[in-house]
Amino acid sequence: KWFQHKSIKGVPDIEWFLPEGEAMTETHWSNTLAKSLGVFLSGEKLDTRTEKGESIKDNSFYLMFNSHFEPVPFKVPDGSWGHNWLRIIDTSDGSFDLEGKNSVTPGDTIEVRERSVMLLMNIIEKTKNAL
Repeated sequence: KWFQHKSIKGVPDIEWFLPEGEAMTETHWSNTLAKSLGVFLSGEKLDTRTEKGESIKDNSFYLMFNSHFEPVPFKVPDGSWGHNWLRIIDTSDGSFDLEGKNSVTPGDTIEVRERSVMLLMNIIEKTKNAL
């Protein structure tokens, strides 16, 4: 049931991005010089239910992979992908932060250091049905 690239309310469960913040196309995948990409993983579009049949929702994530030998600027996708982004992991310096000290706004440009991964988490608003 994971990642079927289904669009629910306009946003798919998974999407691949260029560092410029644009969704990748088939043509982009054939570019052998591409060294960096982003991937959006939706926690709100999970096609999974509890034993009681309730929809399961979670935080969404945006990962930025830079395998290039130099830093690469990444543009965070627009607000349709999420509004409450927190930078929680940066492998370039080993940082891990779930406290929310490093918030990121849609459209911001973030430098991802050479040969590293950065993970952003979009906090969903909890409701009485959310786990």
